Amino acid sequence: MTSASYDMAGPPARDLWLHHPEIGDMSFDAFERLPSNPLFIGKPPYEWPVNGFLLRDPVSQNLYVYIGVYAKGYWGEASYCHLMRSRDNGVTWDDLGPLLRGTTDLFDSCDGVPGSTPDVSVVYDNGIYHMIYDWGRHTSDPARKDGGFAYAWSRSPEGPFERAPEPCFAQSNQPLVFGLYRMAYAAALVKRAHDWLVISDMSTLHNQGGTWALVAFTAKHPQGPYCGPHFLLWPQTSVFYPTTVESFPVFPHAGYLYAPNTSVARNRTYQVIYRAPIEEAHRAEAWEVYQNGSVWHAEAEDNEAWGIWGQTFSAEVEADGTMWAMYACKNSQDRGTINIARRPWLQPYKHGGVLSAPQGPALSLLQRDYTIFELQAVLRAMGAWGLIWQHNGPLGPDKPMGAEGGPHPLTLADCCELRLDASYWELRRVDAAGAITTVAVGALPPDIGGAVARIGLRQRADSFTLELNGALLWQGAWQAQRGSIGFIAEAGGRLWLDELRLSNAGEPARRFLLPTEGVMGYGQLGDTWQFRNSSDFKFGFGYTSAQADAGCKWCWSGGGFTLWSPLAPEYGDAELWVDGELAAVLDFSAPNAPSAPRYVRELARGYHAAALLHKSGVLPCDSLYVSL
Repeated sequence: MTSASYDMAGPPARDLWLHHPEIGDMSFDAFERLPSNPLFIGKPPYEWPVNGFLLRDPVSQNLYVYIGVYAKGYWGEASYCHLMRSRDNGVTWDDLGPLLRGTTDLFDSCDGVPGSTPDVSVVYDNGIYHMIYDWGRHTSDPARKDGGFAYAWSRSPEGPFERAPEPCFAQSNQPLVFGLYRMAYAAALVKRAHDWLVISDMSTLHNQGGTWALVAFTAKHPQGPYCGPHFLLWPQTSVFYPTTVESFPVFPHAGYLYAPNTSVARNRTYQVIYRAPIEEAHRAEAWEVYQNGSVWHAEAEDNEAWGIWGQTFSAEVEADGTMWAMYACKNSQDRGTINIARRPWLQPYKHGGVLSAPQGPALSLLQRDYTIFELQAVLRAMGAWGLIWQHNGPLGPDKPMGAEGGPHPLTLADCCELRLDASYWELRRVDAAGAITTVAVGALPPDIGGAVARIGLRQRADSFTLELNGALLWQGAWQAQRGSIGFIAEAGGRLWLDELRLSNAGEPARRFLLPTEGVMGYGQLGDTWQFRNSSDFKFGFGYTSAQADAGCKWCWSGGGFTLWSPLAPEYGDAELWVDGELAAVLDFSAPNAPSAPRYVRELARGYHAAALLHKSGVLPCDSLYVSL
């Protein structure tokens, strides 16, 4: 085959790939792991050390990792903070043992049982190491549960830390916000010019989860009292904020505060980083998307078998331009592992992408459409994988709310696919409903296995040619159709895309975002929405809600959109908000009519969100057709 000219495996092409919390993320991140990984592995009864905070001590220049250690499932034993130290820049590590535990004589105690004190952040200032830490009562009695964050201090990063007699925040004193949020946790301390800032996650009562917000608290002194919460980033708005993600901890650099957010879907490899000027970081308007996707990937080592776990990575950017990151994972034995990586701050990307699928299938697509093209790819894989093209499936998660989501079955459909496993290859078509038709199948040449696979693919209007490692695999009559090109890695697998070259740049793609994407995007829980199986919806299903506070929201990176919806007599009015502004009031009340375009809006390319908010009657949630 002739040489293709467009390089789609290099850093300049990274934002041509779909980055999605539940579907998948082809990452071009330049992080390199340290040989000392893992630094720490959980063991009974504390199987889950799955959070942590990285500190470069400005006095000793030692590296410290403050580890949040939990029992499996976050319950069973009271959690605590454990300390590791490196005096040789991460080459070797000393285990300094438990640093902070609950007591029987402070606010975390319940019935004489010490509480939990797992996740901490530490800031050095004027000879004092100031700590903000999570606390919680260790009880199964809902009436007596409580938790939040508190303050402690020491003259050494190794402690002992003296705890303040009262907490900075207790959920028992926090009124419900937006009908959802009450528990602040995973708190990070930041020193500003004239005050102190705590950036924390906020979730439902007792952190039962399902929807997560990033909030700020401010105080004149690190021990408080703190004013807040000031909501910064949360799903129940009409601005871009991919769901579902959690953050902890933030890190400062060069006048900005950076907040990495990690997906809590089955594959926790998608990340989005927001940032704000430090002195303005208590204001929601100050935060912007700094890096959407292509931030992180999960290696194929056992200590990263489940991918990144806990909240996200903890980072320090040093004067020489090195970004250090502490990250928690889980291994194949479901034990937490604590690890270190680093990369140049100003060189966040490298050539070659990684698609990680630790716990479920992962899909990443080029957000361009191709009809007539030639493709050359060089890749390595662990586990079953597929190259797909002519993809026109809608995009969205397989569930409408909460954690542990994955790609919807329809997202994995409506495409052609070359599927490779350990011993065979299969060329197949997958129709819009997911039914598979095998075009050809055969034994995999013995030189493939886990080694490099070189794929050549030529699609013409009426013919198709496929080569593998320079040998002709299949050719024949073919009907070319327009669609996206991408890759899928099956559960437990990894795919390393070393090269991908295409003969043309393709054309802008437009795709539907599913109803699950809309309901998930607004982060509402419980019985707010009811599932509807009906041909009146674009894809045969949708959701409806009569609740006064109901809303649905779609987030995407691209251009304009068309809102699709059915009509029905019981439906009512809804406000359509786009990127933080009211765009229209739409009336869905009419004689029954199937889904069709109801509103069209052109937008400049960027990060966008469209939210439908209940105003009267029943609110339908169908699909959004977006320009990628």
